[in-house]
This record gives sequence, structure tokens and C-alpha cells, in this order.
Amino acid sequence: SRSSAASDVYKRQALIGRPEKSLDELKQTLNTEQIYQLARDRTADSQTISVGASQPLGKNYRLSADITSTRTGATEASDGDAAVPSGIPASPETGPDYFISTQLVGNNLFLEHDSTVFGLRYYQTEPSDTVSFIINTRFPLTRNWRINPRLQLDLRKPADGNNQQKLRARLRTDYRYRKAIRFDFEIAYDETINSESSINLEENNLFYSLGYRWDF
Repeated sequence: SRSSAASDVYKRQALIGRPEKSLDELKQTLNTEQIYQLARDRTADSQTISVGASQPLGKNYRLSADITSTRTGATEASDGDAAVPSGIPASPETGPDYFISTQLVGNNLFLEHDSTVFGLRYYQTEPSDTVSFIINTRFPLTRNWRINPRLQLDLRKPADGNNQQKLRARLRTDYRYRKAIRFDFEIAYDETINSESSINLEENNLFYSLGYRWDF
């Protein structure tokens, strides 16, 4: 039933920090009340508030924005005793964290039926503050062939005072052959610069993938 399934999902929280791998194993060691107590100790309450709005701008543009605030409550410590030997420490409350996102979507800017998204995001969390600039486009070159370039720049400032800059460029294309077969190709490049005091540490990654999908 739906209620028993939800109960099992809740009780699985009791497995956190335990050597057992499943509820059946845990039931061989602990009784039902002990399992529920561990689940209560290891389950945090969370609160999320989100507000969004969208407005068309002329025939080909749409502007949207949303803001989300989240807070996660503290968890109780399971100190461990003869009945419950596997203990974990308490975790403090986190938040509120804020996520602000705006994007301008344009259609038919370069080609008929194309789509371009200009995005700006700001994340304010306890670990770091992050600003992201995004350009994501999709061009239908033919009826069966589409190309999707995407560029994203993240400027991240962790709580320790250091800075991180990450540039991500991706080009993806897919081609549908008849109705049953689709070919996909993607190439992407990442460049990350971590600034620590007067030292800049750079990391570069290049990867690609090629595949196909056959529906039969």
C-alpha cells in the first residue's frame, strides 16, 4: 500500500551510519521502536518557499524569474549504547539558503524555430556564493538534425575567502534517421581556476561522447 511504502522510505533513514545494508538486516538487530527512533534522529525537517513570475515581451521573447529560500533543520545525535551501538553525531541547522534565477528566452532569432536562453543565476548558501551566466541555444538545421551549443560561466566565492572561476562550453548535436534511429554527439570543455592567496590553480577537462538510439 501507499502508506506502508512511505513508512519504509522513512525507516530507511535509520540505515544512515549503520553497518546493515537493508531494513530486513536491521530488523534482525533492532526492534520496530528502535528503528523508528533512529529514523527520527536521522531525519531533518526542511522548509522551502518559492515564488516565480513570467512575462512575454513582444512576439519572440519571454522573461521569467524565480526566487527560492530553503532551510534544513538540525538532527539529533544517536550516541550509541548497548541496544543501538552504531551512533552518529548531531548535525546543525543550515540555512536559510537563497536561489535567484532569471532568464530571457528568445525564439526565431537566427533561424526559424530556433530557441535561445540567456540566464543569470545567483546562489547564496552557507558554503559559498555563486553567480552563473548562461547562454543555451538550439538550432534546427534541418527537420531531422539539431545542434545545441551551451556556454556557462560560474563565479564562486567560498566561505573561506578563496575564489573559483569555472567556464563550461558544450556542443551537442543529434540527427534522427527515419523514425527509429537517432545519432547523438557531444563534445565539452571545462576550465576551472581556483585562486588561493596569490596562487592560481588551473584544471582543464575535455570530453566527448558518441552514441545512437534505436527504437524497435
